[in-house]
Amino acid sequence: MRRSPATRPATYFRSRGRRSDPPGLLFVVSGERSLFDLGRDALDAIEVPLFEKHFGLPAKRELVREILHELALRSKLRGAGRFCLLSAAFARLRALGCAGFAPLRETAAQLEAWLRTTGQATTAGLAGTLVREPGAARRLGRVLAWSRDLDRGYLGWGACSLREACVEVLRGLPRQVELVVAASLPAPLVAKAFREGLPTRFPHRIWESGGVDRITLLAGHVGLSRALSQEELGSQPRHRGERILVIGDSLHDLSLARSLGARFHPLVPGREESGWASLGGTSLSTFIAGGIPSSGELGRFLGAFREPLSGSGASPRPGLEPPR
Repeated sequence: MRRSPATRPATYFRSRGRRSDPPGLLFVVSGERSLFDLGRDALDAIEVPLFEKHFGLPAKRELVREILHELALRSKLRGAGRFCLLSAAFARLRALGCAGFAPLRETAAQLEAWLRTTGQATTAGLAGTLVREPGAARRLGRVLAWSRDLDRGYLGWGACSLREACVEVLRGLPRQVELVVAASLPAPLVAKAFREGLPTRFPHRIWESGGVDRITLLAGHVGLSRALSQEELGSQPRHRGERILVIGDSLHDLSLARSLGARFHPLVPGREESGWASLGGTSLSTFIAGGIPSSGELGRFLGAFREPLSGSGASPRPGLEPPR
């Protein structure tokens, strides 16, 4: 059975070029908040109610809300993935001595242990772990159910559309650019947003009014870091590090760009639209022409993130630590 581009191997976006193609340009957009305006509204409408549904603590709703907002929007763990953020939220509740947390202690410990050992911190990866280790299902089954409900919640949420400034930039990309989108939202939701926001039959090759002709959707940092590893790039001169531009809104995106030797354009949290707008100017033209693009508001970007909430023991997955 033919697999869709969203589920094909991570090398799919590189394998489609002809051998005669010159070294190409790779345009990587990392993080759902880089693409969509997912601020407090999404957290309040979807994530806070689902936390309460699966993990309880209704009497601590405002505290949970504050913790989720801080971690997802303003902390250095932004972009680390939903399971890392959930683990950090558990750690914070535990550190605060939150009444009612006791029933979650085993779940929190099991989740933290799983994050330390797994190479696939995704919903599918967790589901696979529970199949291989039935004993973990009692503690992590609710985490899997929570993650699947998050996907369903975002799929049913009608407010996901590409940022206007993002659309303007993507429409203007030349055909020698390959576009890779890494987001933790459900693939059908991202694909739908591209179909509606851009004149393309996503995820097929043909863009009806110009722009790139290769698009790949990956499952967040897990798929992205694997697909863009130095080992893979070393055998494929189509995408040398300096011909990759990573656009991101978290320290993990910056760390990934540095590990690849790639260019990085920051989207300052809360100023994503202006970040896209500035990219649409001389910075993008410079990159396409082979020069070094402006790093934008890198100083403001680095200063936008706070340390994770005091007492949070969660850390990003190996290889995705933010730069120090």
